Amino acid sequence: MAVIYVTSIYKIYDNDYTDTLWERVRTLPVSVHLFCDPQDAEKAEALPNVTPIYKPLYTFATYNTLVKTSQLPRIRNPEKDTKLYMILMNMKPECLELARLKTYANHYVWIDAGIGKILSSPSVLEAACKRLTAPLRDDALFIPGCWFQQPVDHDRIHWRFCGGFCIVPHDYVLQFFIRSLRACAQIAEEEDKAVWEVNVWASIEHLLPIQWAPGDHTDAIFRGIDNYVENSSFSTTLRLIT
Repeated sequence: MAVIYVTSIYKIYDNDYTDTLWERVRTLPVSVHLFCDPQDAEKAEALPNVTPIYKPLYTFATYNTLVKTSQLPRIRNPEKDTKLYMILMNMKPECLELARLKTYANHYVWIDAGIGKILSSPSVLEAACKRLTAPLRDDALFIPGCWFQQPVDHDRIHWRFCGGFCIVPHDYVLQFFIRSLRACAQIAEEEDKAVWEVNVWASIEHLLPIQWAPGDHTDAIFRGIDNYVENSSFSTTLRLIT
């Protein structure tokens, strides 16, 4: 298989927000491997474009790395940016790795279940997914972002990367997960804090071959895909886990 799309839906708020995510997943123009709680089996199996992977939140390594932290960033949305939200965001690389262990693909694409809310129309996502049927580079991750490189302050969100969409070649999925988990553990140990996944990724960017592209939380999140095809001029060197 050339590309596998991966996402997750877990209920972490006492409101109906996750109900909207289930509806948005239904409208995705591609099939997705979806991580969710076993109690949501009925919802997952009602969606023809979903391959459900049932895994309770508390069984993720990311959850167990961050759940004992007692601090959160000082500048945040207190209703949205809870500890469980930080955990869920940081589970993205782990979900990609678990999907890789289940089903082989050349590339694994993380796509937020609710990504449709930032796009101008469903056709934008359809066009992006169509472009991903082209041969893609296999020597770098593709992660679009909003900011140029700068020091990371874990007391506020750091938009070097957008977070809601990334492409990881098969041979880099495990590295991405391990490096992300190690960084989460280091921040938890040094600051007793759970932070956003985009902060974590910015802190490990120098350890991974990442093709960054300017984007935003709009249609522009997909703007750099055309430069990720095999014949693009981007080049990098392999970085091994140490």
